[in-house]
Amino acid sequence: MAKVQIVSRFKFNWAKGHKKCFESHGWEVEFKQKAVYDKTVDLYILMWLDYENFRFIMENDVKNILFIRRYEFHTPFVDKLDWNRVDNAVVLSKYYARSLKRRTGKSARIIYNGVIGEDWTFKKRCHGKKIACVGQINYKKNLPLAYQILAKLPEDYTLHIAGEIQSSEFLVYIDYIIRCMDFKNRVFVDGRISDIDGWLEDKNYLLSSSISEGCPNNVIEAMAKGIKPIVHCWPGAPELFGDNVFFTVDDAAKMILPDSPYESEKYANIISEKFGAGTYEQVFELAEATLRGEQWKQQQDIGMMSGSAGIRGIIQNATEKNSSISITS
Repeated sequence: MAKVQIVSRFKFNWAKGHKKCFESHGWEVEFKQKAVYDKTVDLYILMWLDYENFRFIMENDVKNILFIRRYEFHTPFVDKLDWNRVDNAVVLSKYYARSLKRRTGKSARIIYNGVIGEDWTFKKRCHGKKIACVGQINYKKNLPLAYQILAKLPEDYTLHIAGEIQSSEFLVYIDYIIRCMDFKNRVFVDGRISDIDGWLEDKNYLLSSSISEGCPNNVIEAMAKGIKPIVHCWPGAPELFGDNVFFTVDDAAKMILPDSPYESEKYANIISEKFGAGTYEQVFELAEATLRGEQWKQQQDIGMMSGSAGIRGIIQNATEKNSSISITS
């Protein structure tokens, strides 16, 4: 029986799925907030490329799988890490697989975040007037765009925001713009919510107005409930969410208004097929391969997405422009 130590400084939604999957295959699983060297551990799965995990990899000769999420691509650790010490890397989309390969030469396995469907209350839903935004509220979440979308909609549409506000400066802005746009009775900031499943129950849409995400749990969890996702086109979004991605305020408003499709069963099916229990099995398969001494070779297609000509053109142009950017630490 193999033993795996799964390391994350945060409590994360995927712990239950990983534990169930690995234990079903006879593995012993332990969770740590900080990696602890233990000669009885066969494999370390490091859920973030943060400072502590960077040091652990550089200082310990151990079998490991390293997840590199969106945030870490904007830190010096990606460029400073000795990637020869990483047995296998995991990223959350083709966009980040391309980025990692270009910057470091390391091939990464693409594995999306997973949702356990039975943890979320699914029902067939329909158009309505309540729009949800969920997550740690900071500049990345791009709430000004959400407000502009709300301004395009009839006055009986409301925006409901769940999550801890991480900046007092941003809190001042939220309060100010709500008053300036006369949104006092249209925007509701509910703070940190312990029961997101219950909080989402009367919401009709999940709006992600972010400028950057990896594989956002807030979107896939809402889809598991049958809620329609409205997702801004940050890098990687079309791969994950296809037709549910928008470019402009007008696009988003049209996706919310009742003339547009609303397909709860389709959203839930996407979750089960793309973001379901199979994602945990993919991590387990990579764990087994890592113990056998196998390194992931680039077998997945990480080229441009096959979508509408408009999406292809915009992403192609962005990629070509970014390819000349020099990232320094």
